[in-house]
Amino acid sequence: MSTWTEIAEATKSASTLGIDSDDSDRWLIERIARQDRTAMQQLFERHHSRISGFFSGLALDKDLTDELTVDTFLTAWDSAANFHRGSPVSIWLLALGNRCLLRSIRTGRHQSDLGAGRSDDSGLQVRFDELSRADWMRALSHLPIAQRVALELTYHRGHSCGEVAAIMGSSEANVRLHVLCGRRKLYRLLTVAAHHRNEGGETASGPAAPSDALG
Repeated sequence: MSTWTEIAEATKSASTLGIDSDDSDRWLIERIARQDRTAMQQLFERHHSRISGFFSGLALDKDLTDELTVDTFLTAWDSAANFHRGSPVSIWLLALGNRCLLRSIRTGRHQSDLGAGRSDDSGLQVRFDELSRADWMRALSHLPIAQRVALELTYHRGHSCGEVAAIMGSSEANVRLHVLCGRRKLYRLLTVAAHHRNEGGETASGPAAPSDALG
């Protein structure tokens, strides 16, 4: 097994030689496939915040976020031998995380009726960028989990439609549909939240919901 010093030095050398971080991550995956626990620790430290942020961005509670984050890296440990070198490691880890989330729902560790909340189409308008993070997260919690994942990866994580499809194990057409339906429902929910905050009964004004076009 490699020592921590060996991995750190190898990573530093890769950076010096102009090898990008994903190539360095792939090297760690190769070590993990040979049961190198130190390489696993290095991968965890590099990607923990990204994976944890993905789950917390889905309006999941902290305990479930922590549990799913750990599950994702345990799955990475078990699946490293099957990693395809052509795939970016960050995309691969998010795909594993999405599988862990779906498995959690199927086994009843998380409520199966995500998105059962009711929405009210009031026809009002609201500026997304003027809403608080708390309002955004409350509204997001009413969406089905697939729509949450698609929106979080597209708008907050900046992934392309193709990357989101790879993470979700779906087609780009389905991703676009999840984003379209999720965005429309979010817009209604957020508009209602803004309306309730306005004590004078006036509605917030602003542009229509974001464009339906996805890159």
